[in-house]
Amino acid sequence: MSSPTEEISNFAFLHIKSDKNKRMTQLCISAIESEIIVSGNAKRVDNKTINLCFNPSGGEQSEMMSLLTKNISNFAFLHISSTGLPEREGNNTRITELCITVIESKNIVNGVHTRVKNKINLCFKPGKDITAEAVKQSGLSNSDLENQASFSSEVGNCLNGFLNLIDGPICFVAHYGNEFDYPILRAALSRAGQSLNENILCVDSTRFFQYHERVEQRIRQTWALRDIYQELTSIHPTSSHTAEGFVDCLIYCVSRYAHDFVIWANKDARTFSSIHH
Repeated sequence: MSSPTEEISNFAFLHIKSDKNKRMTQLCISAIESEIIVSGNAKRVDNKTINLCFNPSGGEQSEMMSLLTKNISNFAFLHISSTGLPEREGNNTRITELCITVIESKNIVNGVHTRVKNKINLCFKPGKDITAEAVKQSGLSNSDLENQASFSSEVGNCLNGFLNLIDGPICFVAHYGNEFDYPILRAALSRAGQSLNENILCVDSTRFFQYHERVEQRIRQTWALRDIYQELTSIHPTSSHTAEGFVDCLIYCVSRYAHDFVIWANKDARTFSSIHH
């Protein structure tokens, strides 16, 4: 066998779980740059991850399940890290990291911290300077992202491919999503000549917590997720600066009001394609 003509740039670590009949039930791939492994140094940009769970029987949905698809079947919790704030960058903001974790609606309703999570986490070279404030918030600098891919049409294909694996209707959940995550993602997809499935829905979790506080007749001074999380847990969220860590905090906060959230989301959801960008 001839040796490769180029050195390996990234190592893709793979693990698969299966049932007793050797049918796949879970797959996880995490890519890490070769130079990070060689140096032995832990860096903020340490992976591009995809995690998928599968039904090993491969059976179709029952007729009863198909009748339930009028309600949201899966919630896709989303967070984006960026080069800065759109209003300060002339709506020329670029994505530096994106994380989506998908959880079935029934598990949210039941308040279950489910083992079944489908996840995708990607980092991008933004092609412009990241503001100092954004570096502080995300821990990502331009030098960290130097060897990452740009947000291209292939990313759009990747996101669509990932979401097509999930039973619909699918609903994005993002904190301040209407003002931040959704317009930025729609703009990035548009620049790449891409779009997501028109049936994908979205809600802004900030609106839910505002709604819930009105029902409870409480007055909150801040709607920052880290403050909501700290109030619910009495713990400061140490990993919320990463997109994945932020999504995990959001899932926890929403799950504390699981039943109310799912009912509210099914009433408040709008199509992702209706978000202005």
